[in-house]
This record gives sequence, structure tokens and C-alpha cells, in this order.
Amino acid sequence: MRKSLFILCTLIATLTLTFAGCKVQTVQQYEAEKDANNKVVVVADEEKKTAEKRTADDKKDAATKESENEKNATTEAAKKMADAVSEDNTPIVGAQKAGVTKEELLVERAKSKVETTNEVPSFVPANETKETKKSQLETATTKEKTTKKVVVTKEAKEATPAKEKKQASTTPKSTPVNQPVKTPTKPAENPVVAEKKKEYVTVSIGMKLLTDPKNYAKLPEALQKEQYVPQNGQVVSGKLEIKEGASAWDAILSLCNNQNIHLDYEYKAMFDGMYIKGINHVYEKDVGAASGWMYAVNGKLAPVGVSQYQLEANDVVAVEYSITGGSDLRW
Repeated sequence: MRKSLFILCTLIATLTLTFAGCKVQTVQQYEAEKDANNKVVVVADEEKKTAEKRTADDKKDAATKESENEKNATTEAAKKMADAVSEDNTPIVGAQKAGVTKEELLVERAKSKVETTNEVPSFVPANETKETKKSQLETATTKEKTTKKVVVTKEAKEATPAKEKKQASTTPKSTPVNQPVKTPTKPAENPVVAEKKKEYVTVSIGMKLLTDPKNYAKLPEALQKEQYVPQNGQVVSGKLEIKEGASAWDAILSLCNNQNIHLDYEYKAMFDGMYIKGINHVYEKDVGAASGWMYAVNGKLAPVGVSQYQLEANDVVAVEYSITGGSDLRW
């Protein structure tokens, strides 16, 4: 029993504390809060509708303004056309109608011209007949065709040069039948002169027999020196270029002049040319009555005088001092 009572007291205390911590709302408070929420919703709906209406009115005003601008532009163009039409002498038909002034009729005509630019004008002069109208239409049509033809012809003329130029570049030129064909002449070629091959001969001058002491002792004392009789018996030698028809004498004289060698000579009829008397100051008969200068070509004693022997390329000319008239040289 006590236990049940304790539980009941605890429950009552708990409920008391719960209701004390929570705010209890009455029915009047609930209704007032509901009305306030409804008013907020209504105000929001009305503001939305007002905004939508304002937007629609703005669009309508803009469309109306645009329409009025277009109408004003059309009216302005019509007035300009009316001013242009009023300057000509075209009679105005129907100007005497009741309630229609000349200015209104001109504006109406201008509007008609603006709206129907490709159509025949609605206002035709009173004195104009059907035949005249037909003739004018035919003339206008003919003029238009002629203009198109002229334009096409002009375009064709402008295109023709380019076409002809292209054909000219691709089509080879043909030679006229009545004109002779010109053969291009080659420039004259300079004949190539073959360079003549150079020809050489070898010439040597010596005193080999005078190197023998017995022959050397027979020389005049003044000639017994190295400068007159070299120990090797060779006075001078060299290779010379010769020209066509050159003789053995030409080669010997050229060598002595080039090397500054003493050469003494004279002309003798028996030799039909030059005769060599002395070389390097050693003369004939210095070592005996039969001693003197002899010459050979290619190792053989020449059968003619030195001025008469014509040389050939690569000939070898040898001039030596002989003691016995040439026999000791073994040519």
C-alpha cells in the first residue's frame, strides 16, 4: 500500500514539474496565431499578383510603344513619298470626293507605294489609256531585258581575256604556213687551238780525256787549273727546250749563254756553218795538232756540221775534247 502511494506521489510530482517547464497555449492563442499566419500568406499572394501584373503591364506598354514607333516611321516615310509625289505634275484622281483632301490622298498614295513597291501604282492619270499603260509596261520589260543582256555581255567580255590567256598558256603556238621556219643559229664556237707539245733535248760539254795526267801535262801551264779543266771532266750539262727546225748548234749556243760558259767559234764554208774553236778557254791544238772539239748525237758522231744537224725531241747532244781527231772518243 505504501509502495503504491509512493508511486502515485512520484507520478504526480513528475507531471507537476513537466507542466511547470512547458508553456501551455490556450485555444484563443492558437486561433490568433492561425489568423496571423493566414494574413501573411494573403499578403504574399497579393504582392506576387501585383508584381506579375506590373510585369505584364510593362510588356504591354513596350509592345504599344514599339507599334507606335513603327506606325510613326511608316507615316513619316509616307509623308516623304507624298512630298515627292506632290512635286510632279500627275493629276490627282478622286480629290473632289467628299471628306478627302489632296494631302490625305497624297499620303494614301505614298503608303501604297511603300507597301507595294513591285505592283503597278493604284493611282493612274485620268488621261492615261489602257493602250498607253500597256505600251509603257512593254517598254519597261524590254528595257529590263536589254539591261540584263548588256550586263551579261559585259561579264562575258571581262571573262574572255582570262579565258584566252589561260588557253594561250596551255596551247602551243603554231607556225604560220606562209612564213618560213626560222632555225636558231648556234653562236660561232671559237676553235680550240691545241697547245703544241713542248720538245726538249739534253746537251753536255766535257773534257774527260784531259783528266788523264799524260794529256793534262800537255796543256799550257796557264790552263792546268780546276776552273778550266774540272777534275770530273764535266764542264756543263742541261736540258733545253727547242723549237721546230732547231739545230745542234742552236742547242749548244743556248746552253753556253744560259750558264755563262766561254764559247769561241767561227763560220767555215767547208762545214757549211759554224765551227767551234774553243770552250771554257781550251782551244783546238792545245794538246797536239789533231786535238780539238767534236760532237755526237745520241752516241753517234754526226755526219754533218753542227749548224746543219736538225734536232728532234729527246735527242742527246754530247760535245767532247778529242786528242786524236775523234778516234779516242769511240763514237
